[in-house]
Amino acid sequence: MKNLKLELFKRNLNKLKKDLFLFSKGNGQEGILFHKPSLKIYYLKEPYKQIFYELLNEVDDSCLYNWLKKNENVVLQFWNEIEFFLKYKINNTSKSLERLALLVSQECGLECKYCYARGGSYGRNSFMNNVTAKRTLEIFVNLFNDIETVQFFGGEPLLNIKCIEETALYVKYLYQKGILKKKPILNIVTGMGVSKKIIEELKTLVEQFSEFKFEVVVSIDGPERIQNYLRPFKGGYPSFEIIKRNMELLQQINQPQLVEVTYTNFHVKNGFKPSDLKSFFYTEFKIENIMIVPVISKNPEIALSNRDSVLLNEYQEAINQYQNGNNSKIDLINELVNQILEQAPNPYFCGSGINSFAVDSIGNIFPCQLLVDNNDFSLGNVFESKVKLENLLAVSQQKYSKTFDKTKDKRCSNCFLEYYCRGCPIAPFLLGDQMKIPHETCKQFKKSVKDSILIKIKEDLLESNY
Repeated sequence: MKNLKLELFKRNLNKLKKDLFLFSKGNGQEGILFHKPSLKIYYLKEPYKQIFYELLNEVDDSCLYNWLKKNENVVLQFWNEIEFFLKYKINNTSKSLERLALLVSQECGLECKYCYARGGSYGRNSFMNNVTAKRTLEIFVNLFNDIETVQFFGGEPLLNIKCIEETALYVKYLYQKGILKKKPILNIVTGMGVSKKIIEELKTLVEQFSEFKFEVVVSIDGPERIQNYLRPFKGGYPSFEIIKRNMELLQQINQPQLVEVTYTNFHVKNGFKPSDLKSFFYTEFKIENIMIVPVISKNPEIALSNRDSVLLNEYQEAINQYQNGNNSKIDLINELVNQILEQAPNPYFCGSGINSFAVDSIGNIFPCQLLVDNNDFSLGNVFESKVKLENLLAVSQQKYSKTFDKTKDKRCSNCFLEYYCRGCPIAPFLLGDQMKIPHETCKQFKKSVKDSILIKIKEDLLESNY
């Protein structure tokens, strides 16, 4: 082995030991090599599994040379991957803004049982005007290198669709002038409780900006009985039929891209598991991309006894059934593994206040829309000077990184899923605790992930590398 490779190996041996995890069901069986910073998975047969076991558990600086000499052929065969492991770094100093949420409407026609935004108004019934929207973009374009997603939020954002259109036009202008270096995703989160006329305007808007990736995300909680109870119109009027009509109209232009379900104890009491809701939306609308979000609520009628284990329990049930000879829920197991393989590594459990911000209708900046109704969390206003806002956001990034950065959390930094796990550290605060990365279900989740990957190998669904 050439000296350059040997030196690279010696300098980064500790990095390899920190970044690589090896697990299997037992001696003599195939193993998984998991590279945690990149979330890449490698399937290892013997003798490769044993060689990596020695490297990660028995080799130190004093015996590295002898180990390399003994296994030189294998190391050279693996060299492209090993060099990738040795040189790979997570960029947690990026000046990219992951999400900029504009609360273009602080009004809403729905009256959701679990609404954290005081019926969508956040205490102030108002619409964002074009001046505020443009100023917001100008400020954040100046403070960050690029914006990955511009999100239109509410309330019900479609009630202010003209502002959405004007803002999208300004985004297009900024991109054409080279001020925005890449096209951001344009994302609308809507409850769809609006008129047919507004939906037709939305269809025209999406088609107007076809050169952009446009995502319409619909918040709907399930079948008619569930939706009408949890998300009625104000006054208690049922909403399901109108939302269904509007979704069917949107499907004419291949929208929505995603359905978001707020999962509650009302679902549980009525016998709906997360997988049942996914089946419903596929049967009813042929939509497969469903995001299940556990409710944040103190109301015992809808609050979940353990919101962090809602999805995990169903994955574990599928794993247990498989291990007992029943593979009828293999799709759930595959879903969990695919989420890991397809997700971009991220050092933050949540980017709120770091690389994700929400701006209310009058330009006040908050770490997240969940905190908009609490002025204690205001970070400033977009009409303040750029210099002042740059300083205020720098303070925010420092503050929230202490809690939301997984590399600064000892339990996260020692876990093979450090760069995968994401969630809502603000939820505990809203439920009466403090903002934090919850660890209550970590042990169970890690076991479920390992078991799922090993099952996927057994089913020959994970591509073998060696």
